[in-house]
Amino acid sequence: MATARKTLPKQSLADTASTTLLIVKEGTLIGVLVVAVFCLLSLGSYDAQDPGWSAMGDHGRVANAMGSTGAWVADLLFSLFGFSAYIIPGMLLYRSWLIFRDRYTPLQLDAITLGLKFAGALLLMLGLTCLFSLSSLPDHSALPFGGGGYIGLSLSNGLDSLLNPSGTVLLMLALTLFGLTLFAEVSWLSLMDKLGGWTLHLFGIAREALADWWERGREIARHRWKVRQASRALVEEKREAAEHAKLFNAGRMLREGDIPKMEVQAPVGDAQELQEQGSAARKVIDKVVQGTSALVQRGEAVAKQSPPAPRKRSSAALGDVRIPEFELLDTPALDRKTGYSEQELHSFSRLLEDKLADFGISAEVKSILPGPVITRFEIQPAAGVKVSKISNLVKDLARSLAVISVRVVEVIPGKSYVGIEIPNADRAMVYLSDVLLSDTYQSAESPLTLALGHDIAGEPVVADLAKMPHLLVAGTTGSGKSVGVNAMLLSLLYKATPAEVRLVLIDPKMLELNVYEGIPHLLAPVITDMKDAANGLRWCVGEMERRYRLMAALGVRNLSGFNRKVSQARDKDEPLDDPIWLPDPLSMVDVEDQVAPHLDTLPNIVVVIDEFADMMMIVGKK
Repeated sequence: MATARKTLPKQSLADTASTTLLIVKEGTLIGVLVVAVFCLLSLGSYDAQDPGWSAMGDHGRVANAMGSTGAWVADLLFSLFGFSAYIIPGMLLYRSWLIFRDRYTPLQLDAITLGLKFAGALLLMLGLTCLFSLSSLPDHSALPFGGGGYIGLSLSNGLDSLLNPSGTVLLMLALTLFGLTLFAEVSWLSLMDKLGGWTLHLFGIAREALADWWERGREIARHRWKVRQASRALVEEKREAAEHAKLFNAGRMLREGDIPKMEVQAPVGDAQELQEQGSAARKVIDKVVQGTSALVQRGEAVAKQSPPAPRKRSSAALGDVRIPEFELLDTPALDRKTGYSEQELHSFSRLLEDKLADFGISAEVKSILPGPVITRFEIQPAAGVKVSKISNLVKDLARSLAVISVRVVEVIPGKSYVGIEIPNADRAMVYLSDVLLSDTYQSAESPLTLALGHDIAGEPVVADLAKMPHLLVAGTTGSGKSVGVNAMLLSLLYKATPAEVRLVLIDPKMLELNVYEGIPHLLAPVITDMKDAANGLRWCVGEMERRYRLMAALGVRNLSGFNRKVSQARDKDEPLDDPIWLPDPLSMVDVEDQVAPHLDTLPNIVVVIDEFADMMMIVGKK
């Protein structure tokens, strides 16, 4: 308690001192503002006919706004400083702003600082008065001693003989800048840095605007080029169709009766030779007639046949959608050679047993699995033979069998054999039609079934994208990444309708995925701009979160359960309303009259991104 009694008077004194200092600063601020406004109005309403310090006038008529006192002050300031007198109200206003800014800061009176401030103001006034006196821009006749006043006139006359006008201007300009630095604490280097920063910022804005304008121009030019290409292709198709029609009509008009009879005149010569020429000409005409008639009959028969009806699947969103025919795909040749022949396989198996026996390993080939790229020999080692002993002979076996490499499969699931894989001499081409027409692909129920190819045994391999659900295809240039991605996309198109699967394709190179432009499975046109790619991915995230809320509201765990529940309710004529729908307050329909829309089945959305690494580097932060 004693400590509190001792500190209380000190605290009260500090509060009283700060309050007094604040009152003094406010009074000073008011006084400086009044003086600055008085000087500014006096200088602004100056009239040379008013009575003042340098001239006698009519005291009964004073035009100055501040009266005779204002006229006397304005005449004194203009007589001494000329047009530089306007700097005085500016200095006072600047000082009043400093007082207002530092009103809560303790007052610190430093003689050196005050001296520097006063010296800076004096140098500023001297430099400006001399510069205005030497300048010819202001109207000197309007002031008593010219534009620089008496001080400026005296300085210019005194320095003119020493430095000439050019040297005087240079010296006064340096004094003015130095005085402004002392008075207002202006750092010219910092000012140049700020000006340079603002200039660079404005240049960056202009460059970005120019780049956006250039990119928009390129997009417009690219769109116009595509339109021209499409129109040219349409004109070319029409021209070809017209030429085919002309050829077909010309063939139909050709008949046996339309061919003119060949009349052979009997010139002077050998009669037998003429007869042989005539019979040869008749044979040629008969062949032409027969060939043309057969061609016309075949064309008429084909035209009368009705085209095969394409397969269709019903889609609630897009109606009847045609599924591509498998006949569009290339099929392997019947006489193609794949791997080794049966005789070569038996010879190779005996050779493998002999080479293993040479290295002290007794084994017997139990089965042979020929594949498109490699052939696997499943061997049964003798009792007591370790698998590691066979694995250590990989390079020796490759050298003995005269092949590039040998791979040992130490464990085969479900079998007690050891696998030895040997590359085929001729790699067989795996056709997409082989996989799509296989029972493995046809029996798969998932609409996201991907055709991957054949395994080492030549069996088709498919995968369900919904169980991944992310897939990264990587490899060196030319390793077949694009071929694999196109095979996966085609397997999706052959398996699902647009009501089941929708695609978002991002192709910054504009070369790989542009062939899919216009198919009904696309949610949007093929994206080729990285900025649009970022927007598309943000939309996918929003759609994913919306679907999560829908499935949570309906109490289902996945998309198939959601579609099943919506379909069952629709079959019962009891469609489900959107549980997360909110009325639109900006709609033309009243909020009370707005009705929630019915739920419909949702398709799977597959996003395919080409050059994923480039997109991460460009728009990774977005």
